[in-house]
Amino acid sequence: MHHCSMGEYDAINAHNAAKARAAGWSEPTGSPGQVSWATTVRQNKIDEFDAGETAELDPSVPP
Repeated sequence: MHHCSMGEYDAINAHNAAKARAAGWSEPTGSPGQVSWATTVRQNKIDEFDAGETAELDPSVPP
C-alpha cells in the first residue's frame, strides 16, 4: 500500500481539478475536503474507463 503525504494528496487533487475544469466537468459540491476527494475519485474512474478497466454492464439488467 502506498501512503501519500497531505501535500502529495493536495497536488494530486489540484491536478485532477485542473483536468476536470479543462474538460468542462462541473465541480462537485460539499466541503473543500469532499470536493477534492470527489474530484479525484471521479478522475480515477474516468482513467479506468479510458483504459478499458471498468466492469462490463450486463445488458439483461435494466438500468
